[in-house]
Amino acid sequence: MKTAGTARKKVELRERFLKYAQEHAVNDRIPTVAEFRKALGVTNYMLLDCMNELVKEGQIYRKSRKEGTFLSYHQKKYVIGLFDNTSGGKGFVDVPAWMSGFFRAFTRNEDYLLRIVPVSKAENLPEAIRQFGLDSVVWYTTSPFSNPILAALPEGVRKKVLYAVVSMRVYENSLPAFNTIEIDHDFWPREYVRAAVRRGCRNFLMVSQPDRIFETMLDEMRKLGMQWHPECIISDPDELTKKLPALVRKYQIDAVRCAGGMQHSYALAVKDMSGFHPFMPVYGTENIYRLFRKDYPWLNAEFIFEHLDDFYDRLGFLTGKAAIKLAVSGQTFKSRQIRMNYSKEYKTEIKNKKGWIR
Repeated sequence: MKTAGTARKKVELRERFLKYAQEHAVNDRIPTVAEFRKALGVTNYMLLDCMNELVKEGQIYRKSRKEGTFLSYHQKKYVIGLFDNTSGGKGFVDVPAWMSGFFRAFTRNEDYLLRIVPVSKAENLPEAIRQFGLDSVVWYTTSPFSNPILAALPEGVRKKVLYAVVSMRVYENSLPAFNTIEIDHDFWPREYVRAAVRRGCRNFLMVSQPDRIFETMLDEMRKLGMQWHPECIISDPDELTKKLPALVRKYQIDAVRCAGGMQHSYALAVKDMSGFHPFMPVYGTENIYRLFRKDYPWLNAEFIFEHLDDFYDRLGFLTGKAAIKLAVSGQTFKSRQIRMNYSKEYKTEIKNKKGWIR
């Protein structure tokens, strides 16, 4: 079992190697394992382990047992770490499509090494960066950090950390101004409203909690002159059957935003409501799209965005590219919010519709 002392010795050993490299020319032969072991007072196992890592990174290369090991003439390989903060660092990345896109950024590119390192606490980042020689770090999380945790990191560490916030949930915490990539959570609820207006809808029913998405949609409605009636929000799925008929008659509801957890209850509540087929924007994975249309054919559901699988894949790819750029340049970048793309069907509809609403 590795101890803190063993890890520290390994880091020191790595630093001795790199210092040696700075003092010698490319293709110089480095001391043998026996010579290094005698000079540094370490075990064969630790020494070989460290040298094998440096070979993988392109710092040194071997010719043959007789000829020895030499300083590499290859360009230094940049080392990028991927840390998972879901489930306390034990869940490892819970969005496979994001992971697929992230790995794709490194395909056919031998200048970079990707290390997957489970670290559950931000305060452990400085030691991990030092121990593994990381040039940049991707901290995958499904919830943003609070500013006190970020502020506590040393500046040199903070500049190497890229925060990948991957969640469709909306948090009130403010995110850092730099080195963060997240979903643009304001874009899709606003587009829900714009899509309804393009279809001539005027009255929304909200089957959801009064969350930030709800508030964002209300703000967009005001901008576009849509009507909103405070009664037209149902937060308890058990009240759907009781409240819906009266609301539909009174306000002529023609559009519905239904939060994911309430979609099944809503679908059953409106199944036998003759003549009530409001526009209902939905997003989800490809499997959700298929099952939704199969299970609830009576709903006027429209999938105006790309599949979440495709979106998360693209989000992961852009994160990988940003991590590579951060490792090479060492320069922080302004935080980015990535928007979901429109579906092919919706793109066609917008193209054919006059009066694009931005």
